[in-house]
Amino acid sequence: MAKEICVPPTQVEFTVHGGWALALARLLYTCGCDAESMFAECDLPLAEIRSSHVRVSEKNMSRLWELAKIKTGNDAFGLEMCSHVTPTTFHALGIALWSSTSLHDALIRLARFGKVMSNGGDKIFEEQADSYCLTVLILRDQNGPVISYHSVDALFSALISICRAIFNPDYAPLKVEFERPRPRDPASFESLFNCPVVFEADANRMFFNKMTMHDPLVTGDSEAAIQAEKLTAMRLAVQEKEDIINRVYCLLIELIPSGELSEDRVAEKLLMPVHQLRRRLAEKETRYLDILENTRKELALHYIANTNIQLGEIAFLLGFSEQTNFTRAFKRWTGKAPGKFRSQQR
Repeated sequence: MAKEICVPPTQVEFTVHGGWALALARLLYTCGCDAESMFAECDLPLAEIRSSHVRVSEKNMSRLWELAKIKTGNDAFGLEMCSHVTPTTFHALGIALWSSTSLHDALIRLARFGKVMSNGGDKIFEEQADSYCLTVLILRDQNGPVISYHSVDALFSALISICRAIFNPDYAPLKVEFERPRPRDPASFESLFNCPVVFEADANRMFFNKMTMHDPLVTGDSEAAIQAEKLTAMRLAVQEKEDIINRVYCLLIELIPSGELSEDRVAEKLLMPVHQLRRRLAEKETRYLDILENTRKELALHYIANTNIQLGEIAFLLGFSEQTNFTRAFKRWTGKAPGKFRSQQR
């Protein structure tokens, strides 16, 4: 039984990044379909979906996925999306993923900024006892799931394609689970992912081997990834003006190198009094210091494991006035000194 994650009927319309729609159009053309007429039939004006800033109705996209299944006669049609997603499909987020310095970094970014792709679901990346797991939880309204299961098929196929492009052409996850009904040809899923595949699960999940999550990637470019992440954070902040956590995170990425990290300074940049910032974060069950701590920790792990930047410079980049303060914080986060942690990653 799929996990019920409900949303109020008054929720704003769910939307998906225009780049995803364009990738589907390319796939339809490849399959010999008249993509333009199919888009029009689903109230999606293909000619207008050309800018990376355009977002389209998730409801209409679900109609299009169903129409594509009918036209192609293939209920695993979404798997073919793996050949049509490029680094620019999702604008800056795609660049951030492709230039990440490890699979771990890429999946952290995918989870954090997943709503740039679609706000119809939540993406959670977490460490488990013997693996890492990416979970895609689909939101539901009074009419059922707001995202087509074909789109989830496509997302997971695109994700494994990215892993193979940036890490290893033969890369395979440990296991993949789908909420969707069992397809007519489950072998097509097992062939693509090259691992056990479970259908009718309670959520959509992909499990990853912990041993390779932090391996350096030859395609990695930490500076490009961070710059693309900043742009993505700003895009998400604009997209979700009410998401106060993302707005604070976006500001911290900008402010951390300057050391201007006081709660007062962040509230000032957000054009709100401190008490309002605290109240809005409390509504999200978090605090400013928690967001600052998590942001510094993630950046520290990235810099130490994936770059050759000197420890003193990393301390400066994270806004610490003294390297000793950074060392104490890093030991609190990991139980190890920064230098020892770095040597164990090499």
